Amino acid sequence: PLRRQRQMCIRDRCNRSVRLPEPFDNVLLVGLDDHLGGQPRAADADWDDNCATLLLMHQPSGLLDAGDRPFDLALAGHTHGGQITLPGGRAPMAASGPLSRMYRAGRYSLSQERVLCVSVGVGQSLMPFRLGPRTEVLIVDLVGTPS
Repeated sequence: PLRRQRQMCIRDRCNRSVRLPEPFDNVLLVGLDDHLGGQPRAADADWDDNCATLLLMHQPSGLLDAGDRPFDLALAGHTHGGQITLPGGRAPMAASGPLSRMYRAGRYSLSQERVLCVSVGVGQSLMPFRLGPRTEVLIVDLVGTPS
């Protein structure tokens, strides 16, 4: 039987932020809770437009919670790339959330020089198989310039 488990934020960073230690103290990690099992509250996190900000969220809909708050890169999953895609890339089903179909998988340039990366991930949801999207684990190299 399938059991649904609440997604856990890394080191309890749901709706919180943490600045990395030196020499990366100009990098801010912000974690938003999941819409499915929690309550995303972007206002509870500290945001700093003077930092390079990495936004961590379970699903692309977290962008709606972040709103106009400053971030450089947002990482999400949840969509499984549509889990089932037809020839031509059309996905007849979409994961829950208002932005899951629009941001199904890949890299998206957003307004204000913000970037969203949505991973297809390694699992599946509801049905125990995939048709089309290949499993993936993203490896992201962050490169900056000295301030």
